Amino acid sequence: QLFQLSHPGFAQQSFPPLLTLDSVPNNLGLQLNAFIGRDKELAELARLLAGDARLLTLHAPGGYGKTRLASQLAAQLLGRFPQGVYEVDLAALASAERLPEAIASALGLQFFGPREPWQQVLDYLRSKQLLLVLDNFEHVMDGAPLVTELLKAAAGVRVVVTSREPLRLAQLRGRRRDPYS
Repeated sequence: QLFQLSHPGFAQQSFPPLLTLDSVPNNLGLQLNAFIGRDKELAELARLLAGDARLLTLHAPGGYGKTRLASQLAAQLLGRFPQGVYEVDLAALASAERLPEAIASALGLQFFGPREPWQQVLDYLRSKQLLLVLDNFEHVMDGAPLVTELLKAAAGVRVVVTSREPLRLAQLRGRRRDPYS
């Protein structure tokens, strides 16, 4: 529960909105336990996303806590993405063909008209400033080029991917490989 103390002396003070899951559009789930440790990793990931990095891949074998780390990062960054922070769970997908529908569902986007679903997702994201967390990407590795396409089409979108394997995508700028992808 949150409470606000009102006092005449505070009338001239302007307080920023509280950073709660309700203050910015999102679909983040409420965590059942406290996040302990990994402060250095969280700070480094947040620093990278605040800089030039638009794609981060957290890859490790199963059970290493990639999903929990990404969820904590997303919750921590709510204030940086005014148009939202969204998690997309890809574990149930059998192929990348379902990736547009999974992303649209997480965003609350409904498809309409004759345009292809992926084009509608790109059109929706084109002018947005938001964070997408694509969780369990190892289930749809053949969809990795779609992530590149998304980042090229939507300059204000940042993507965090969790996967048991790296995406191995070339960086969007230059020929250098992104060590976090």
